[in-house]
Amino acid sequence: MALRPYLTMALRIGAAACALAGAISLTAAGGPLSIVTADGRVVTVWEAHPRSAAGDPGSAGTAIAYSVTDASGTQIGIIAPTSDAALDLDPRLALDQTGAPVVVWTRFDGTRFKISYARLGDGGWSSFHYLTFGQGDDSLPRLGTSDTGSYLFWVSGDSRFWYAPLELSGGRLLASPRGLRLGFPRMTGRGGMRGGTDVPVNIGKSRSSQPVKDSGLLLDPSGTLVQGGSDVPIVLGKNSAHVKSVLWGVGASADCHNVVLVVPDPSEEVLHVFSFTNGATAEIDRIPVPAGAQDGFAEATASGYLATACR
Repeated sequence: MALRPYLTMALRIGAAACALAGAISLTAAGGPLSIVTADGRVVTVWEAHPRSAAGDPGSAGTAIAYSVTDASGTQIGIIAPTSDAALDLDPRLALDQTGAPVVVWTRFDGTRFKISYARLGDGGWSSFHYLTFGQGDDSLPRLGTSDTGSYLFWVSGDSRFWYAPLELSGGRLLASPRGLRLGFPRMTGRGGMRGGTDVPVNIGKSRSSQPVKDSGLLLDPSGTLVQGGSDVPIVLGKNSAHVKSVLWGVGASADCHNVVLVVPDPSEEVLHVFSFTNGATAEIDRIPVPAGAQDGFAEATASGYLATACR
C-alpha cells in the first residue's frame, strides 16, 4: 500500500505533536503520545487514519505513525509493517533499559488481534514481532516498569485482564501470561450475556476502532469474527462488552516496588485502583467514572495514585 495518505496525515498531526516537546509523557488513545529520551529527543507515536476509498470507509485501515524531534529537526514516518491494510491501534511508548524507545500496540494479524512490538534504534524502528499468541483477541496494551522489572498488561477478547513480565529491549516475554486477580467478574456489558471463548459469531462488516452493536451481534474492528459462548451469540445491551481505552490505565516508576492499575468495573461506572506487585494485586480505592472522561484519563489517574501508593 502506498505511504502517501499515511504520510500526509503524519505531517499534519506530527506538526501538532512537536509542540508537545516540553512534556515527558502525553497519552491519548488514538492521539499523539510522546516520550523524551535522555539525549533530549522527543519521540511521538499515534494512530494514522488516512482517507479511505469512496464507498468503502474501512479500506484504508490504520497505521502507527511516528515523529522524532531533536536539534536537527523532525523526522516523520510510519512504523513498518503498519502501512498495510491491517488495523493497527492504541500504541504505547516506553524507554527500555538502554534508554531506547519501544512501542507496543494492537495489530490485526489477519485472524485475531495481537499485541505487537518494535524498537527505535539509529536506523529507525525495527525488531517488529508479536508478543502474544493463541486463539483469542488481545488488545489495549499497557507498559509499566517498577524496580522489579517491566510488565506488559493487556485485555483479552472476553474483557479479562492479563499480564506478563517483559524484557523491553528485546521485546521478549519472560514468563507465560497470567490473568490478573482483580476480585470482580469479567465484563459482560450491561444487559448483556456472557459467553465462553474461542467460538466465532458470524457478523457483518465493520471498520470501527471499537466493537459495535449491529442486529444483536458484536462486530469487531476487522469485520471478521468475535468470540461468543459455546454455540451462544453475545447479545449486547447498552454498553459494549469490550473495555474502553479511556477507562484502563497503568502508572509506574522504576523507583517504586509496585505498579498502579486503574481498571473499570463491569458497569463502567466505577474505576477500581489496584496496587500490583509481582503479580499480586491489592485494591486501594474505588472512584466513580466522571461524565465526559477524556482519552488518557485512567492513565493519568493511575500516575496520580502512584505518588502516594509508591512502595
